[in-house]
Amino acid sequence: MFFIVSTGRSGTMTIARVLSSINGCVCLHEPSPELILESSEYRYGKLSKEKIKELLLNTRKPFANGSVYCESNQTLSLIIPVLAETFPEARYIWLIRNGLDVVASIYQKQWYSGHSENHDSYEDCPPIEKAWIDGRIRGDLCGDMSSDKWARLDRFGRCCWYWSYVNRLIEADLNKYVAARYKIIRLEEMEMELARVIRWMGLKYAVVQKSVRHNVAKRKLYLWTCWTDKERSLFEHFCGRLMDRFYPLWRTSNGEWKGLRYDSRSGFFPRFNSNYKFVKRVNRLLARNKSS
Repeated sequence: MFFIVSTGRSGTMTIARVLSSINGCVCLHEPSPELILESSEYRYGKLSKEKIKELLLNTRKPFANGSVYCESNQTLSLIIPVLAETFPEARYIWLIRNGLDVVASIYQKQWYSGHSENHDSYEDCPPIEKAWIDGRIRGDLCGDMSSDKWARLDRFGRCCWYWSYVNRLIEADLNKYVAARYKIIRLEEMEMELARVIRWMGLKYAVVQKSVRHNVAKRKLYLWTCWTDKERSLFEHFCGRLMDRFYPLWRTSNGEWKGLRYDSRSGFFPRFNSNYKFVKRVNRLLARNKSS
């Protein structure tokens, strides 16, 4: 039995489709119940471990139709202690994606706006979108910061906090509860690393299906080259240390941002966007015009 934990949906959806193509493995992406509200309520201390454990035992089995059960679901990132107790033999894949791309993606997808990327008001959202809005983890309710500090954070800052908090939580819980039973894989390296992970899972395969990105953004991404000085400062505050650990080439030793690019042959390398200074000047001019 395997669980894939991550900060986002696109990577977990992609890896689920690839693993499902391998004989002997059934990999479901966000099966019902999705645990959207339950996972956050557990972290808020509003829902007991026993209640979630009961839900898991009734809906997740180590084997499905004779195949190994695997689940990719970002909500699982919040309930690793419960998973470890409910399924003591389960193993885990921590799928991490660099924070620059995650923040750009989830900010574009209207996280912490009170509505979804598909609808501009909460009232127009279908039930599943309302559940994701209501269940999105909050820094004040989970005890990671005070109510005042959370209230002062704008939407961009909350997106930065989310990437930092969930990855910190995943790392701490995996090391505490299942230290010998997990592998970490960078989303950017997934195509190159999947064969190794599949062998670790004990699955037999002939050819690994080429990964195709799913859950692609519907609006133009708010890339880091467009961020304001305040937004860059928020990212550094919440995400800088983790980025330095897991993606050390994203900036130079003196703090100059380079961004990241990945090539399957040469690996990660810094990529400085030559348009960055120009974009930054334009954004400053626009900000001045708005305030005047």
